[in-house]
Amino acid sequence: MTKYHPLAQWLTSQGRDLVQVSLSEIERIVGFPLPDSAHRYQAFWVGGDTVDGELGRSGWHAYPRLSAGHVEFRKIDRAAPGPSEPIGPVGPTDAPDFVFIGCVKSKLPGRHRARDLYTSALFRGRVQHAESISAPWWVLSAKYGLVASDDLIDDYDVSLVDASVEVRTKWANRVLQQIDDRIGFIAGKHIEIHAGDQYRDPSLMRGLEARGAIVSVPLLGMLFGRQLAWYAGERGIRPTAPTARPALQSGRPVERAVEGIARKITEDFANGDFDLSERAGAPPPKWDSMPEFVAERGLERLGATPRELRAFVTLLAAMDRARDADRLWRNGVALFGDARWTFDPTLCCQRSLSELRDVLAVNGVSQRHGADAAAWRIISEALNDDRAPAAVRRAIDEGVGEARELLDAVRATKGKGLPWFPFLSGPKISEMWVRLLVAPGGARITNISHLKVAVDVQVRKVTEYLGVTDTGGSSLEAVRTAIQEAWEAHADEVVGPDEIAGTSAGLDPALWFMGKWGCTYCERWKRRIPIGRACDHCRFPETR
Repeated sequence: MTKYHPLAQWLTSQGRDLVQVSLSEIERIVGFPLPDSAHRYQAFWVGGDTVDGELGRSGWHAYPRLSAGHVEFRKIDRAAPGPSEPIGPVGPTDAPDFVFIGCVKSKLPGRHRARDLYTSALFRGRVQHAESISAPWWVLSAKYGLVASDDLIDDYDVSLVDASVEVRTKWANRVLQQIDDRIGFIAGKHIEIHAGDQYRDPSLMRGLEARGAIVSVPLLGMLFGRQLAWYAGERGIRPTAPTARPALQSGRPVERAVEGIARKITEDFANGDFDLSERAGAPPPKWDSMPEFVAERGLERLGATPRELRAFVTLLAAMDRARDADRLWRNGVALFGDARWTFDPTLCCQRSLSELRDVLAVNGVSQRHGADAAAWRIISEALNDDRAPAAVRRAIDEGVGEARELLDAVRATKGKGLPWFPFLSGPKISEMWVRLLVAPGGARITNISHLKVAVDVQVRKVTEYLGVTDTGGSSLEAVRTAIQEAWEAHADEVVGPDEIAGTSAGLDPALWFMGKWGCTYCERWKRRIPIGRACDHCRFPETR
């Protein structure tokens, strides 16, 4: 029994199969504040033994809708068939009469046939499966409801992921009406559904059952990566993928097939599946082991406020130039404990520059002590100056902002071309800083997909050794755009925290980790020492 047992008891006492509870109400029920990760990451609620295990033992599954601030809990049907079994008297070898395919985020702009609009590998795999068994297939669209494969529809930015129960119920009823109008009599028909749980809303499933349909969900409960492998293994081939954007070498375009590499890297990283057995001293391979997340937990123990956390990641990011990141962020936590005033822009400006320089140096936060202290002070002054771009101050103080506006703001200059935010305005640090505001900073930043991969030495190693680009022999600045574009073309594969999943920003930490603890070790020992599945693509030139 865990400390979340009162929640399981309370859910059971409600006498309903579906219960929606706000995060604040959950805190009231269990009698203690939820950790920050409960507000940020779906993984807190699913897959672990503490919460998911406690709920599962009591007959409940959690479906977090974190951006909406609540969690849905659904009663587990103990008599329900397993993941690969159909609902109804249909053997596993029976071909379905219809296949329903869930829509995906990645789309072409403009108006297209439904079969052409959605561009992700997952969607293509689902379509290839349906067509390989000659089954008519329909799309379950968050915006349009039931869509035939050849229907012409416009692109859209609507999802059911964080929709309320009321919205999803209304959507399900619309789909059922469309089934009645467009498909007609479905009693005794086998409908196979390939869609996420949001598109298998209980109202939709009950409606199909009430109409006499036999419904199966072959991939129920299967992780994203395993789904792709299942679709690829159906006929021994991988779903066709668009070619990566061309990288440049000596001005010539070079085609590179990078489909699946971003997914493999981020999935292995997020699941802690990197093999570090031959990497002495390597931290556990997952998001929580990243220096900024370790630092976040240290600040939480010291009682830091969300605003202080965002000021912390801002000032530490400015120092993170060719540094040992683990040591820098660890030293930053020590500095916060010893001299908390350094992270308060107002208090910092009231102290002398020499005092600031000394305390940064003593705690190992500064490297070029004079220049680093000056930059720290200038950034603090800008955060107190009404003439400076307000977007940066608002992001730190209020935790809100827009990605493109923040990049423009942090790169802005004042008189004589001097930066308002020195050391934060570079092409790598500025992108990384916005990502840090979101995770672990907790800021609500819109258009996060605008961010590009923050290219540094480690990211470049991974990119070139895996053959994602042919950019060897040129300076980092010369190849930065080519590397960013190559990864951006497949950002929809990226697995990570909800706020940055499916974006280049979510790829950054995994690439950095793989470069530092993967490629760097291969270079040191002059041989390939695989760290994860993406290493199957490695082109490292072994010398023995």
